[in-house]
Amino acid sequence: MGYSSINNIAKSSGIVLLLSFIGAVIGYLFRLYLARSLSVSDYGLFYAVLVFIGFFSIGRDFGLNTALVKFIPEFLAKKQMKHVKSAILFVSAAQLLLALVIATPIFLFSDALAVSYFGTAAASFLIKIILLSFIASFVMSMLQATLQGFQKMSYFALVEPLRLSLVFLITFSFISLGVVGAAYGYLVAPVIVSGVLFSLLLKEFPFFKVKAQIDKALAKKIFFFGFPVFVASIGSVMIGYADTIILTASRSLYEVGLYQAALPTSQLLWFFIGGIGSVLLPAVSNLWSRGRKEDISNGILILTKILFVLMMPIIVIFISFPELILRNLFGEPFVAASQSLQILSVGAVFYTFYFMFNMVLIGVGRPKIHTAMYFISGVFGIVLNILLIPRLGIVGASIATTTSYAFGMTLSSIYLRRLIPIKFPASGMAKAFLGGLLVFLLIFILKGVFNADPLLKIFVCGIVSVAA
Repeated sequence: MGYSSINNIAKSSGIVLLLSFIGAVIGYLFRLYLARSLSVSDYGLFYAVLVFIGFFSIGRDFGLNTALVKFIPEFLAKKQMKHVKSAILFVSAAQLLLALVIATPIFLFSDALAVSYFGTAAASFLIKIILLSFIASFVMSMLQATLQGFQKMSYFALVEPLRLSLVFLITFSFISLGVVGAAYGYLVAPVIVSGVLFSLLLKEFPFFKVKAQIDKALAKKIFFFGFPVFVASIGSVMIGYADTIILTASRSLYEVGLYQAALPTSQLLWFFIGGIGSVLLPAVSNLWSRGRKEDISNGILILTKILFVLMMPIIVIFISFPELILRNLFGEPFVAASQSLQILSVGAVFYTFYFMFNMVLIGVGRPKIHTAMYFISGVFGIVLNILLIPRLGIVGASIATTTSYAFGMTLSSIYLRRLIPIKFPASGMAKAFLGGLLVFLLIFILKGVFNADPLLKIFVCGIVSVAA
């Protein structure tokens, strides 16, 4: 691989990371806007419906978008333009069919579902709109994958910032309608983005001039590549959605609203792993292919130390000032989620290393083990959620989620040690933990004697945390 190719990869990775970060910021700001524009229960209702419908989105994709990303570059390299269009049409038809199969029964029984599961008839119309958004989004995600296959990474990465900006703008225009206004944003945005993406695709590919011919061999090739990807993603979906789904079924929409403030706020700590996957995976794959296990072990050791140093000060602040953080971001009603935020902040540490270890597993050619880890952790998390949420509410959900991350991290590290002579900096991590505990106690004392503006308190105590 030449210097220019490496330079292009580095440049594309930088653009993707930057636009992904911008999208994440817009998405979080949208949550803050909704939280301050709606009641806690309505905020909870909106995200309860969104998570419920989102849980089924995995079935719509079925791994076929990943197959497009895989095969389009191969077809282009061989100048098989007919296969490119055929693949796009096959994936479009298959996903539309799957979307309709999933959405139709939910749409038909939305009234009963609204009352029996969400606990309010007002959820019925919201379910219908989000379902329509679910169907509209398949076109957008398919076109996004297609452009990724054409290696137009800037177009690919632009989708989420553009979509979320439109969601924000449309919701702002219709916020007088409450949660329905936000749902309109989720419905209209993917339609507009799909139009933009299709126009960009036409610049890259003469779609209407190429004849398509979908044969069984091509369809089989795409399907059988996508299916394992679909299976692998089920575990991550279970981990990501189980807590809110079980919380909605067992408790109140008010608690769902509180949890949907604490959870995304704790996930701000995931920022540190944003660039790890794109760098760690190819690096580990390269070193593993050359038998350099010791270098992989040293890399994990260095990354572990760096992540601990970066995360500990912020985690200490999150644990020390949950009330101030939630009050200033979401508003006074959401302060009730403080304990949940504290627990989930600890969980962010476990998830960070869980993610890192799984990237290494994929890099050393163990994708099946990676899939198994997510599955086992997902099932473990569901069981804990079922046991804890009915009794403890959002605190139970937070404990279950944090414990499932810790469980997954432990399993991954145990298996990795069978492959690589990993030397975890146990003494360094213990010192960092004890240092964090001492800083927490120091901040706890400072909170009581230091009379100042709350945000100034966080700033001063943050300086103390970093210095310590």
